[in-house]
Amino acid sequence: MAFGIPMVDVEGTTGYYNSNLNNKALKAIDKITSPDYDYGFIHIKAVDDAGHDKSLKIKVEQLEKTDIAIGILLQTLSEKSDNKTQYIICVTGDHTTPVIM
Repeated sequence: MAFGIPMVDVEGTTGYYNSNLNNKALKAIDKITSPDYDYGFIHIKAVDDAGHDKSLKIKVEQLEKTDIAIGILLQTLSEKSDNKTQYIICVTGDHTTPVIM
């Protein structure tokens, strides 16, 4: 909200472990390939939550779900590319949340 980025509702997303990250990726693709948006931001909270919950199993599961969603994002943007448009994808975290802490 601080940057004036509009929030976009995505079907099946909850912000928790059961959130549909693939739908987030598909919605991001839809938005950033439209003339209305120059960039997008996808927030995935569940990896952080798994660390706070001290669950290595869930953290790995959520990282795997995230990996699949990123793969969808990269593959689909590549397929939609007109060889004139370039996309920059940055994957980062705001802090670490080790499960042993």
